[in-house]
This record gives sequence, C-alpha cells and structure tokens, in this order.
Amino acid sequence: MNSHPRVLGRLFGVFSISVTLRLFRLALNVVIIGMLGRVLGEHEMGQLLTAQATITVLLCFAELGLARITVRELVRDPEDEARTIGATLYTRLMVGTVMLAALGLATLGLPETERLLLLAYGLLLPTHGLAEIGSWLEARGQLAKAAWTQLWAFIAGAAITILGVLLKAPLVLFPLAYVAECWLVAYFQTGLLHAAGGHISVWRWNGRRALELLRESWPEMAAQLVLVLLYRIDTIMVKAIKGAEAAGVYGAAVRVSEVLYFLPVALAGVALPQLVELRKRNRLQYEKRFADYFAVSLLMALAGAGVLYFAAQPIVQVLWKDRFAGSAGILMIHAWAFIPYCLGVARTQY
Repeated sequence: MNSHPRVLGRLFGVFSISVTLRLFRLALNVVIIGMLGRVLGEHEMGQLLTAQATITVLLCFAELGLARITVRELVRDPEDEARTIGATLYTRLMVGTVMLAALGLATLGLPETERLLLLAYGLLLPTHGLAEIGSWLEARGQLAKAAWTQLWAFIAGAAITILGVLLKAPLVLFPLAYVAECWLVAYFQTGLLHAAGGHISVWRWNGRRALELLRESWPEMAAQLVLVLLYRIDTIMVKAIKGAEAAGVYGAAVRVSEVLYFLPVALAGVALPQLVELRKRNRLQYEKRFADYFAVSLLMALAGAGVLYFAAQPIVQVLWKDRFAGSAGILMIHAWAFIPYCLGVARTQY
C-alpha cells in the first residue's frame, strides 16, 4: 500500500473545512442579495450589477493569468519563492494601478452614479495583486486558515452592507463594502503569511522573472478572460440594449446561478498543489488522478445545474416575492452554464 489514501484523506479533510466555511458565506450572501433586491429594486440593482460585471472583466485582465501559475511555481520550485512571488505580486500591482488611472479617464462624461459605482469597484484594481498572498498560503496547504480569513472579512463586509440597507445609504456604499471585504482578506492573510514564517519584505520584483512567467501565463489569462466574458458581458449587453431595469432582472438571476461557482474553484485549489507534486513523482499516476479530478468536476456540474433548474421558481419567490418575477425563467436557462464553467476550471488546471 502506498500513501495515496492518506494524502487523499488529508485533502478532503481540508476541503470539507473550506467548503463548510464557504457554504456559510454563500448562505449569508444569498440573504444579502435578496435584501438588496427588495430595497433597491430592479433599476438600481441593474446599475450595481452592471458596474460589478464591468470591473470583474477588468480584474480578470489585471490578474494576467498568474494566480494558478504562481501556485504551480511555488510547489515546483519553493527555493525560488522570493523571485516568483515578487515578480507576480508587483507586476499585478503595477498593471492594476495603470488600469485604475485609465478607468478614471474612460469614465469621464458618464452619469455620476454609474461613474461612482465603477470607480468604487475599480479601487480593487491596484490591490487585487495581493491575492498572490493567498497563492502562497495555498501552495503550503493553508486552505482552511485562508478560508477563515475570508469568512471574517465577508462578515465585516456583510455588516456594512446590512447597515447601509437599514440606513438607506447611497448606492455607492455597497461596492465600497465589497472593496473593504477584499482589503480585509488581504490584511488577515498577510498576518497568516508572517505567522507561517513568510515575509513580504523579502519579495522583490524581477523583470526577467516577470517576463518568463507572463510568457507562460498568457494562455491562462486568455482562457479565464473568455470564461469571465461569457458570464459577465451579458449583463452589460442587456443594460446597453434594454436599460438598467432589465439588467437588474437578468443580473439577479445570474447572481443566484453563481452561488455554486465557488465549488470548482475550491476543488481546484485543493487538487492543484497535490497534482503538481504527483506529476513530478509519477506521470502515469498523475494522468489517472487528473482523470478522476475531471470526472468529479463533471458530476458536480451536472448535479449543480439540475438543482438550480428545478429550484429556480421557489428561489426567486423566496428572495424577492413579487419583484424580479422574470428572473426565474432566466435562472432555469442560466443554470446549465454551470456545466461548461466547471469543466473550464478543471481543464485550465492541466
């Protein structure tokens, strides 16, 4: 007998903790979506969701496809950690800063509410690179601790959102609450980094190393960008064609359909470091394990899509009562997008 069963046992133990915490976040997030929809209505929800979709596309580009590359390189060559993390972190920070400045110029002339929403969400562009700290933790099997930091940050962001709903705050507060949540995640994960013996101060930007990684990461960036465009450009197009109210009805359905989208990402986060290690030791066994991983992803995709399809009508009724009535039919169709999303995430790990 080899050690693979014990390794899988540890993996699924960590995965169960991570999934439990994320499920709690999802449940709370669904409640908040329902609350926002009832208070804001279709028009303001359309404005909010369109701005969020636009910035999500920009954030995907600002990531430069480096997130999974970073994990792979850290597992494959931990001795080169300082150069690898320094190259990816600071490259993303620089690109994000330039993109935020460009966004500020590009939004001149837009209606004030739309511009403020875009710029509020856009504050994540220069700091999104701090997610590389999460890659460092992931490469060292610190998934459970990282999940706890995300939970506490999410609770803080949710508290700000709920307070904003109760006080009938301006619409721009809600993207700022999300930005605060992301910044808190980075702050907490930096604490985990230092507690685990790592130090940001030793990470240095290296131009040559950055170019090496970018030459490898552009196909990953292209694949992720296509996926993000597939799931975000539609809300933007609906607003451009039908207006903010229709975008609110459509975007609300999309947001509900995405409640399970964390599952393939979480599964990939658990599997990738172990697959990289296995690939170095036993290529044949690696291929078999990857086939198993892909099969699990397919089963997850079919089950998730089926549940969303049959539960669409009661979900919309519970969340918004008589509002967003058109979202149910959209949700029934959009539920099946979970299948290509799951398989797309699994495929990019290879």
